Amino acid sequence: MHDQRRYVDFSDRWTQWPEWRTLFSYGARSAAAVEDRAAEAHQLNCLAWAHGVGAYQYEQAEQLACKALELAIEVGDEGQQAWAWSYISGACLGLRPAEAAAKATRLFEVAGDTAGKAVSQRLLGKALRESGRAEEALALHRALLDTSAGDVPGLNEYIQALLRHEIANDLLALERWPEAVAAYRTVTTPLAHGNLDRFQAQALTGLATALHHCGELPEAREHLTRAYELFRSVGDTPSAAETAGAIERLR
Repeated sequence: MHDQRRYVDFSDRWTQWPEWRTLFSYGARSAAAVEDRAAEAHQLNCLAWAHGVGAYQYEQAEQLACKALELAIEVGDEGQQAWAWSYISGACLGLRPAEAAAKATRLFEVAGDTAGKAVSQRLLGKALRESGRAEEALALHRALLDTSAGDVPGLNEYIQALLRHEIANDLLALERWPEAVAAYRTVTTPLAHGNLDRFQAQALTGLATALHHCGELPEAREHLTRAYELFRSVGDTPSAAETAGAIERLR
């Protein structure tokens, strides 16, 4: 999710729309042409979102976010600094993701941006899990459930769905298989958001993994088959191939 909250109701429903990258590229170039550093930082952050969240091009996303961070520091824009750190954390390539997410959270607090803080805290939990601190991640994600991310229409429902997915992922990392199964079953796609096939596929893959460890192989295979179809539909070839391999191992 990018930082112009009035766009949430549209852009977050269509994260994979390729024209976002064209749109924000023009925006960044236009801002640079008129030497508006604050606007350029904003557009570069939006472009980082389009590459990372929209196209899974994390190296480009990190590079763009780092440039946005430089400009935002130059003009003293703490809000844009926070979003830049958030996208750097999401890319998970350069600086340690947990540190980047923590920086973003602190800056969002200073800026009074509750929506941004909700995003960065979720990313912080994810970074903790991926660094081997799944217990801490689980505690953080559970603490965030039912908290408000602001008054943007549909945003709270969306954030809650993402948090439930993260909680299920935390339990999976902790090898608490029955609890993970129950948690994945609570993950739903918000009705207000479309084009979330990859999100659904990831949740189904996690559910299948937990079911496999619980000995429920037929149901696990069923969910993996559906996940494979969804990954293919969004063009996520590596995930589709990995899922196909998992299906073969269950035969």
